[in-house]
Amino acid sequence: MNRRPRWKQFFTYLRSCHEKKHTPDWKIFDEQMKDWEWQWVNSHENYTDKPIGNAVMEAQAVFRKYEQRIKQIYNL
Repeated sequence: MNRRPRWKQFFTYLRSCHEKKHTPDWKIFDEQMKDWEWQWVNSHENYTDKPIGNAVMEAQAVFRKYEQRIKQIYNL
């Protein structure tokens, strides 16, 4: 699940309150988020059912990127 859009809205709301020198009203923000999420749930975006790219190559790239960190965490 991509949480970035939610965090973006959260920080946008906080920035707006700060600029207007208002205390955030969490009930209002909660209602805005509920409305936004309801619109997202009811949207009709098309997603492909066909994979894009090479899954093995992507997995290898992710492994290489995090290999040292994994070894540190698990003392390998």
